[in-house]
Amino acid sequence: MSEKDTRVFNLILILQQSKTMYEEIKQLYGEEYINSIPIDKNILKYFNGSKTKSKEEPRIYDKNHSYKGKKWLDKEYDIVKNMLDENNTIFEISEYMGRSEGSIECVLLKFGLITATISNDNNVYYAKNEHNSVCWAIYQLKKLLLIYDELDNEICLKDILSKMQSQKILENGENRIITEKDIENKLSELKLI
Repeated sequence: MSEKDTRVFNLILILQQSKTMYEEIKQLYGEEYINSIPIDKNILKYFNGSKTKSKEEPRIYDKNHSYKGKKWLDKEYDIVKNMLDENNTIFEISEYMGRSEGSIECVLLKFGLITATISNDNNVYYAKNEHNSVCWAIYQLKKLLLIYDELDNEICLKDILSKMQSQKILENGENRIITEKDIENKLSELKLI
């Protein structure tokens, strides 16, 4: 055993002995007395077997606070939904929430509130999912359009579905798997069929 390992082993033994002594004193003299002993609070927590729990500071939403990479709170999902209902853009929502635009898009897709569509000048973007149809992510719509173009605009939904299945791009968040009917509806919505 190295010197370092020996020292750590001795420390653990001392802590275990100290914890036993602490419990004995607590039983003999009571909780009030034990709380009056000038011992570091973290050591007391160790002796009492309680883990430190970090207190989450209340979140402030504005462009000066960032919560990128932080766990989403339930109320934040509601804020995002309400802001979309008030016709805020994804950029405006992300700026207010202190999140990336990508994370806002993911949340909105998860709840089926937006879907990818294409503009007259062939730009792909997200729009509100007004028809409560299946939600398409931008990458899924771009793949659909590429496959459609590869097939020389021949509409064979089974071929398109098969290609999309082979590329594993049919997963649709928590909602469901995109089906042949969804492909037909999207191509129809884009006026390609």
